[in-house]
Order: sequence, then C-alpha cells, then structure tokens
Amino acid sequence: MTESSENRIFKIVYLFIKIVILINLCYHFYGLGDMIRLRQVKQMDNLGIHGCGISIIDQAWYIDRMIKVNKLYYVYSGYAFCDGLKMTEGHVYIINDKIEHFWQTGSRFQHMHFDFTFFPTLTIDSIIEIDVAKHPQLSALIQAAEINMQKNYNDETNAALLYALLCVCNKIVPLFTMPSTAVNEIISFIKSAGSMPSVSTLAQLNHMNKCYFIKWFKKETGMTPLAYMNQLRLEKAFVQLKNGGKVEDIAYESEFQSVSAFSTSFKKRYGIPPSKVNMIVQVENRIPNFAKHE
Repeated sequence: MTESSENRIFKIVYLFIKIVILINLCYHFYGLGDMIRLRQVKQMDNLGIHGCGISIIDQAWYIDRMIKVNKLYYVYSGYAFCDGLKMTEGHVYIINDKIEHFWQTGSRFQHMHFDFTFFPTLTIDSIIEIDVAKHPQLSALIQAAEINMQKNYNDETNAALLYALLCVCNKIVPLFTMPSTAVNEIISFIKSAGSMPSVSTLAQLNHMNKCYFIKWFKKETGMTPLAYMNQLRLEKAFVQLKNGGKVEDIAYESEFQSVSAFSTSFKKRYGIPPSKVNMIVQVENRIPNFAKHE
C-alpha cells in the first residue's frame, strides 16, 4: 500500500471517528438544536483562534501579554503555575482574558493549548479547573484535538473541536450563555455589512425600540451593540497593524472619527498605543525559538 493511500485511509477513518464523537456528544448533552449550531461554527463566527498546539516547556515561558485572549490548556505531564494555581497532569484549565495573569514554569510542562476570543464573553472571574478523568466525553474530544493538531488539519476543524470542548466544559462549570438565534443573525449582519451599522438601524431591523434593543443585546451577550462593534473594529485593526499597516490609514478605515479617538480606544483594549504594535512584533521575531512556545 502506498503512503498516499495510507494517508487517505487515515483521513477517512479520522473523519468518521470525529463525526461519531461529535454527534454522540451533541445528542447526549445538547440535543439536535445544539448539534446544528455545532455544525455552523464557521457561520456563527463567534469563535476566533489566535493560536493552538502541543508544547513542551522546560525553561523560560514566553507568553504574548499584549493581546488579551482566553486560554484553554490540557496538561499531559509536568506542571506550571498561573496566578499561583498549580496546573497539573490530566486537567483542563480555562483562563479568561479579563485581567493580566502571572505565569511561572514548574517542571517539564507538556500541554495542549488553545488561545481564543469568544462571543459572548466568558462569564468566569477566576481560573476554571476540570479533572478530565471524570468526564469521558471531554477525554474523547481532547484525543480528537490531539490527533488533529499532530496531523495539521485546518482551522475549521480546530474551531469545531474547541467549540465542542467549550460546550462540554460549560455543562460542567457554567462559562457562558449561548446567544439566541436572533442575536446570531444580528452578529452575522454586522460582520457582513460594508461599514458598521448604527445601533438605531439594528434596532429598526429587529422591530425594537432603541433603548430596549440595547438592553436586550447586552442581556444576551454581556456587551452593548456599540461595545461589540468597537471590539470588532479593534481586532481587525490589530491584525492590520501587525502586518505593517499605517496607524492613520487604519484609523479611518476602521471608521473612527479621528486618529486620536482610535489610539485611545486601542490603548484601552490592548494596553499599548497602536504605534507600538509593529515595534513589538519586530522584537518578538528576534526571540529565540526555544523560548517562544506560545
């Protein structure tokens, strides 16, 4: 049997296993409605993966503290500390992006990680720890994610697996409240629009009074419509700045009234002015590979 034939067979078997795991998970835990939502992760577009992989850390632990992202870890062996909590073998840890965390390497720390943004925002105020041995469905998804990362499958598969992991964890420890179908439709409309719509326009399209619409949207998502749209603009601007874009051009492309307003909002979100992003990227690129694990 040729190597290409073996690869094709492996892909078919892996895809079948993944489908069986996800269907079983959704039918037993969430019902048909959530299974449909799981298949539509890409359409919902509420999950952004900034990085993922399997790493071994046995020296300096470098983490990009500039961009605020949530983190999900699974520990294979060794240990490390986050805010004084010892992260140990066989446990999943979910860490929110609300504050800057303190990290410290312990012994040889082998782990799987996902760095992600999620909408609606996570409601946890502390680090969540889950013993995987007590939850077989979670263990099966960890194994599927491991196979996916080792075989370098695409981002869509990573997103589906991470979303499933979060859904299982959400049943164990409440992490978020899933937005209704109506809110997901509004989010899709905002993202597909050529420019950011006004809150009044969104309210009218949904046949609501503006004040009521704002309260309803915030209750569903944890953010006001304006705060959500502002977050979208800043995340897009961050990517453009990392790719070498000019601050002035990006400020106006992002529909801010002035460069000053853009800089103020950007610094509030990321902790640094937009003019420093490219400089930090250049510094990061000079960090030796053995230290840059995350």
